[in-house]
Amino acid sequence: MHLANKRNGRKPVTQKQPPMLSWKKICEQYPSTWVLLAEPKTNKWQKVTRGRVVAHGQRDETCRMISALGLKSSAILYTGSIKLPPKTAFMLSIYCPSYGSVRAIAASPST
Repeated sequence: MHLANKRNGRKPVTQKQPPMLSWKKICEQYPSTWVLLAEPKTNKWQKVTRGRVVAHGQRDETCRMISALGLKSSAILYTGSIKLPPKTAFMLSIYCPSYGSVRAIAASPST
């Protein structure tokens, strides 16, 4: 990634790119936290299988990093498990300036 210092017009600074990690390694290195992945790779079911961790931490802080880093392809995922009460439904709404709002509905399995 190249970052330009616009205030004084210096040449861009080159930063070392984080390594591509498998989802298993990401979960091991960043347990129970939100991760922002650059260049996420998915399988045929669109499940993320690998990526480059460029930020991690609390959800809101991690989400703010998307626009700050200007990533072309990214994913934000939680590495822990989320326990939902039985018969609980939730709606996930995501806004992407390029595509508008994308929504998905999911429900926990009945027990």
